[in-house]
Amino acid sequence: MTARSPVEHEHQIISRRFGTPIDWSKLPAHTHPKSEFVYPMTSRPRGIALIINNEFFSCPSSEQENFDVRHGSEKDVEALEWLFQALWFDVKIERNLGRQQMLKILDDISREDHSSYNCLVLFLMSYGRDGTLYGADGETVTISTVRDLFSNERCPTLKGKPKLIFIQSCRYSQIETPVEVGSTYNLDEPKAAIINDDAELTADEANSDKYWNFDSTSYKTIPDHADFLIANSTVSGHASYRNEHSGSRFVQCIVEVFLEFAAYEDLLSMLTMVNERISEMGLINTKQVSEPTTTLRKKLYFWPGL
Repeated sequence: MTARSPVEHEHQIISRRFGTPIDWSKLPAHTHPKSEFVYPMTSRPRGIALIINNEFFSCPSSEQENFDVRHGSEKDVEALEWLFQALWFDVKIERNLGRQQMLKILDDISREDHSSYNCLVLFLMSYGRDGTLYGADGETVTISTVRDLFSNERCPTLKGKPKLIFIQSCRYSQIETPVEVGSTYNLDEPKAAIINDDAELTADEANSDKYWNFDSTSYKTIPDHADFLIANSTVSGHASYRNEHSGSRFVQCIVEVFLEFAAYEDLLSMLTMVNERISEMGLINTKQVSEPTTTLRKKLYFWPGL
């Protein structure tokens, strides 16, 4: 009998929290782990999960930005470390990094050999504005810069594999407006015109393989920025909430939903559930909803039982 390593034994104990997935033989063919419509997710570890939490800042607050201690963010770190270990990721944690330190760590991760991995997770937590995060020194890093470090061309050993970037930060200070579910809307308002990207082509040209020069014998290619998920904790221009005792709403809901459903639900379905749970939290004037955007090409299941 082969002895299990201490790490593998710990993973198996933690993974029991997810329960047992449904009978594999009863899964629809297009959602089976070996389906061409599903990202492979069976390597151990699944990949690197890098968590960066900027809790303390060396720069003073100003009229433009508040750099107080992000109380409660360490609760998020603890919960995320536990979750992604249970999902078979190699978790790495960095704290209180300035701009250059953040970029150096991310660049180092992008240069690692990910050939034996199926996935990458980045969970970045700090103060921020729309499209940017603050380093602990008050200097900003753009989300597009982070994404580009792991593009299919820039990081070839992650080519075609899912890169998941979660952002826990404000995207400015606007308060999410509460709306009653039973509210009525003016259905007589004029609707925006539908933009036809193929307006300059005839219908036959737009549908013609000859026009687009498709060649079934050519090598398969994918876009450089395919296979990304970027999940923001709030929508553009709005605030994101965090409790000093229990951590942020976004992380709380991700951990709860993933623990409950990761054994048999795909990632985007779970993030929809996260949206629902976050939407139910908070008082009337402190509502929030997260905003995932994706270029994923397949369904992504974590399969903690495999």
